[in-house]
Amino acid sequence: VNGNNAHNIELKIHNFVEEAESHGGVPVEGMLSHDIQQEKDLWKIRENIPVALNREGVLHKYDVSLPVSAMDDLVRHVRREFHRREEIRRVVGYGHVGDGNLHLNVVSDPTVHYSTPIHKELDTEIYEYTKDMRGSIAGEHGLGTLKRDKIFYSKPALAVDYMKQMKNLFDPHGILNPGKVLPDAIPPESQLP
Repeated sequence: VNGNNAHNIELKIHNFVEEAESHGGVPVEGMLSHDIQQEKDLWKIRENIPVALNREGVLHKYDVSLPVSAMDDLVRHVRREFHRREEIRRVVGYGHVGDGNLHLNVVSDPTVHYSTPIHKELDTEIYEYTKDMRGSIAGEHGLGTLKRDKIFYSKPALAVDYMKQMKNLFDPHGILNPGKVLPDAIPPESQLP
């Protein structure tokens, strides 16, 4: 956590520990930075997590937003569902525990890429779970181009249609952020998740 004064930071930490305890868990180990350099060092460690994971194989990154109480459950769920699949090497979750943004990283062997069946299984499993928890498949980093057709896990088709209409109203020539966030078409109801 961070904040603009010591009291604010202590309050956030207290609230986090209370929330963790109310769901049967407590942080095993934690560290508070005591100066700017230590804060930078901690952020550097955090920023290098995906770099380190990428050395183990192909990194499949998910950025979802969930109720705080469901974050660890999703990580455990994916581990359970894919633990017998030898293509999957590791499932790691980290992120913004205080606000429900989870960075879920799945490391696979090099044979698994975005068009393989197991990657599609990962997408479906993670996005269905997120949908069931009333979360969003677009946490901190948004949908972009790879996940824009997955928006229906988080938003009903009617809402997406309204979004497309608003986008067309303000950007009739499609020059602002082209090909990102919204899908080209809305599939029939029978094809929606």
